[in-house]
Amino acid sequence: MHIFFTDLDGTLLDNQSNISKELKEAIEAYVSAGHILVLATGRPLSSVFDVIDRTGLHLPNILIISNNGSLIYDCEREISLQDLKMPIDDAVNLIDIIEAYGIHAQTYSSKYVICKKHDPEIEFYTKRTGMTPMHDDNLRNLLDATPYKVLALELHDKEKLFKLQQDTVDYLGDKYISFFSCDQMLEFVDKRSGKGNAVKFVCDHYGISPKDAYAAGDAENDLSMLAAVGHSIAIKNATNEVKAIASTITEKTNDEGGLTDILKALSKDSM
Repeated sequence: MHIFFTDLDGTLLDNQSNISKELKEAIEAYVSAGHILVLATGRPLSSVFDVIDRTGLHLPNILIISNNGSLIYDCEREISLQDLKMPIDDAVNLIDIIEAYGIHAQTYSSKYVICKKHDPEIEFYTKRTGMTPMHDDNLRNLLDATPYKVLALELHDKEKLFKLQQDTVDYLGDKYISFFSCDQMLEFVDKRSGKGNAVKFVCDHYGISPKDAYAAGDAENDLSMLAAVGHSIAIKNATNEVKAIASTITEKTNDEGGLTDILKALSKDSM
């Protein structure tokens, strides 16, 4: 038995957030062979459930690392294994700081992505994820649960996000970290979070050495995950930074079912 961690957007999912029939069959063969599949994403848990429902990935023993490692969820037992939230006051204050830079900011209720107003950024995000947005000038009116993260979204000028990231280092202190999940999105989460820490947690949970684990990704928020495992895979469309640390680069992009051949081979692997 071995374990495979995979990012969703830009890696397992194609650019329409779907999974091809061939890739789905490869995933099913991998899980049926007794191996463990872990979905590791920046998406909130409700959005991952939507992906599972839409793609039909209702498979046994799937674990979900959501919110970039802030929440680890066991689908079979329907329990959280790790839960690192951001207090509402901190989330609202951070959103105010982000918006002072002229950058769209959002966080998440139990089911919805929430922000202060409808704008091109929330349209971009909801089209990409399929999530439903809610708007209110007072975000506390919409927060029915303590959120896991805050996201800054800038469609046209990544330098604005870089400046925001640099300027908020001291403010975040030893409580929070920020990193890019794609060129347009800068995410803020608990410092104990991150996909790399989540990988170590899950491997320890199953008694599997991270050196024997596999992980696939495409963006900056996947770097810690790839660095944590012994078999790191960059999808062909990954950033150069991700490719530079990967032990394997797929021959096909996410839009071409890039992980299909690897999962097919691993499903026959007896390790």
